[in-house]
Amino acid sequence: VGRHHPEIIVKAPTPSANSSAACRIDQSAPDLTSRTPAGFDNELRHWLCRETMHDDRISMPGALAAATRLSRHDVRPGGGGTGRYLSALMTAGLVDATLARVIEPHLDAHAILHQAAMSSSIPEIASDSDSTWGVYAANTAAHRLQAHRDSTGWTLSGDKPWCSLAETVSHAVITAELRGAESRAFAVRL
Repeated sequence: VGRHHPEIIVKAPTPSANSSAACRIDQSAPDLTSRTPAGFDNELRHWLCRETMHDDRISMPGALAAATRLSRHDVRPGGGGTGRYLSALMTAGLVDATLARVIEPHLDAHAILHQAAMSSSIPEIASDSDSTWGVYAANTAAHRLQAHRDSTGWTLSGDKPWCSLAETVSHAVITAELRGAESRAFAVRL
């Protein structure tokens, strides 16, 4: 995914999220007041800019494609990869805050699936390595998602609050309540 390059120097303050300047780096003159933050991945930043920024704006298809590509390189928290995961998210955030918000849940879903000893390729829900993922685990008293099991499998019913990108991603890891206070995570096709 890239290497850490602490010698890269950003000459201007961090630009706004939709500014094309977010992708420009000047290595010519040192400015000791705005050194690149530790953990920043300049190679990844250039790649993300090239793949996800179009007309000074984030391209949602490009952002989702970048997320799937990062997940293929096992960029995820846990198992010794948390530093790489955090570096990738920080770097994406420096390119564009929206980009980081698209990449994070996709990588988190892959981490959850990995921890459950599952692949992101799940034939029962038609997911594969090109699928895009979200994670929806928030609950409120007014919005409850219930899980019921019968002889044909699990059925989820109810409401789930705060499902960012649900109209954009193809699949999600979503939590639902079982009878009682227990909850369980489910991989679903959206």
